[in-house]
Amino acid sequence: MTNVGEVKRIALTLSLVAVTALAATVALASGGGSASSPSPAARAEAIVKMWRANLRSGALVDPKRHFPNPSQATLTSRLRFAASRFHFTVAKVEIFHPRQTAPLIVIQAKDKHALATSTRAILHLIDPKARTNDDRTGWAYEGFLFEARDSHGVPFLATFNWWRGPHAGGGQWAADPALVPFQHG
Repeated sequence: MTNVGEVKRIALTLSLVAVTALAATVALASGGGSASSPSPAARAEAIVKMWRANLRSGALVDPKRHFPNPSQATLTSRLRFAASRFHFTVAKVEIFHPRQTAPLIVIQAKDKHALATSTRAILHLIDPKARTNDDRTGWAYEGFLFEARDSHGVPFLATFNWWRGPHAGGGQWAADPALVPFQHG
């Protein structure tokens, strides 16, 4: 049996790993244009690693929080509908279970700009949020990662979130500033 001190030590270690991964992801995302800049595939891989670290950390420190968790059949149905409506194909669906369900969705699109413009509506369909006064509450899943790739399989945008623990949050990345799906003012 694990004691409370050991759980706190593990959670702190995972939090430090998550912060380190987040810092690396921010560095990758902001390095645009330089000759030594990581490839879009490397950036997407770093985002997935950071996201998974935050899911693990949140599961340890906030195990009692509950999310609606739509079934995999519901997610699949929503994805089919969104793919038909917004002209993309689903390349990969991977479901993680830090405590509950955290889908990682990879799609492929021919028109990057149309997909980027539609990302908000796509996510609204496949990762619905109940009406609340707080952006950190009301989500269907404890975490969600949506990655879009071009017709050659090269990542061009990602949005992600995790909602357990004291460092709940999320972010976005795009290979080109014109493809950022959520503008900040």
